[in-house]
Amino acid sequence: MKKLVTTVLLFVMAALMLFSTAGCSGENKDNVNVVGTWTFAVETSGEKYNYQQAEMYKPIVESMNAVLEFKEGGKVIITAKIGEKESKEEGSWKLADGVLTLTDPTGAATVGAGSVIKYTYKDGRFVPETGIIGLVRK
Repeated sequence: MKKLVTTVLLFVMAALMLFSTAGCSGENKDNVNVVGTWTFAVETSGEKYNYQQAEMYKPIVESMNAVLEFKEGGKVIITAKIGEKESKEEGSWKLADGVLTLTDPTGAATVGAGSVIKYTYKDGRFVPETGIIGLVRK
């Protein structure tokens, strides 16, 4: 009986260790995979959060239906549809130390933030330096 209890306890401890390791193995700023489809989202928390600005930008961001397709090799294609008009812009990206730098020569794809904007990876999303419009995986 003692051997059975010991075996069960060892099994439970091993299972707990497995689950705790699995919980820690998610993406973090050093191993995030940017390649894929992302969309813009208004930030609703954080130290740079501004309720008035968030409420002002939210309907604009939602009406754009913007999709960012990050490709291997540092290419990004941004597609936005406002009303019946769809636009497609091409830019570039790079990721270093958890900071995503998005470059768009026209400035159109970075939602008025200029031709270069930097995002920091945190909690499954890229938070912008401006603190207003971030990126979330679609």
